[in-house]
Amino acid sequence: ADIGDTMNPTAALPPGIVFSQPLTPVANSLLLSFLVAAIPIAVALVALGVLRRPAWQASLAGLVAGLAVAIGAWGMPAGLAFNAVGAGMALAVVPVMWIVFNALLLYNIAVKSGRFDQFRQWMLDNLPDDRRLVLLVVAFSFGCLLEGISGFGTPVAITSALLIALG
Repeated sequence: ADIGDTMNPTAALPPGIVFSQPLTPVANSLLLSFLVAAIPIAVALVALGVLRRPAWQASLAGLVAGLAVAIGAWGMPAGLAFNAVGAGMALAVVPVMWIVFNALLLYNIAVKSGRFDQFRQWMLDNLPDDRRLVLLVVAFSFGCLLEGISGFGTPVAITSALLIALG
């Protein structure tokens, strides 16, 4: 082994294990490579804005376009590309679902223990009869508290249930 192999920590690994991303894979041009790399984002935006598709369909189209660009233009091995998609999904879904689960658990504990009804009654007793003010208190104050505790938009489900319970 020459000195070049010792300077590259991935030189001893079999091919396909580590993918070294080329900086200018499209015609050795940075501009063309940039434009090709923007295709998945453009596909998702067009699907959302122009074609008026639901977000899950637009993101799926962007994922397919991203895989096509990674495999086709960048020359990433297909197995490695699909492994990267799986790892990305696991890293994205697990923390989000953990937070959503805990927010719903907090809500269900509040309902089962009766604290949710007590809070609703306190709001009816202590807030003015103006429904707009109640909406502001619930949506902004309580919603912000829940957003700080749980995050990821879960307060929408809980505050909407509270607003429905308030009438």
